[in-house]
Amino acid sequence: MNARTIQADKTANEGHALGVSLWTALQMINLNNRLAAFEAALQTIVQHMPGCEEPDLIEASAMLALVDMFPPGRARSIKSAAEVTYSAYCSMLDDGDLADHAYDQARDERLMGDA
Repeated sequence: MNARTIQADKTANEGHALGVSLWTALQMINLNNRLAAFEAALQTIVQHMPGCEEPDLIEASAMLALVDMFPPGRARSIKSAAEVTYSAYCSMLDDGDLADHAYDQARDERLMGDA
């Protein structure tokens, strides 16, 4: 396990906790369609989160927390989306590491050239 998977797992766990907490709260009130309310509330929450990939992983993980509540076809698409989103998040972290490395290397070359 490396730093990027640890970060991705941490973010996915935060999403799972959000999904469970949101569902628990929605069970306390009288609603016609809890799943629709859950998805709408989750989308609203995620829209107010900064960043690009992290909110997507949190949303996918929150949905995955309730995957058994959805019809089988929808459950398969939720699982698939969660896998794709997790991989995209890890790739984004890798890209950030590569960009950091390239920046460090360019800075070191500039400093060595000035010596």
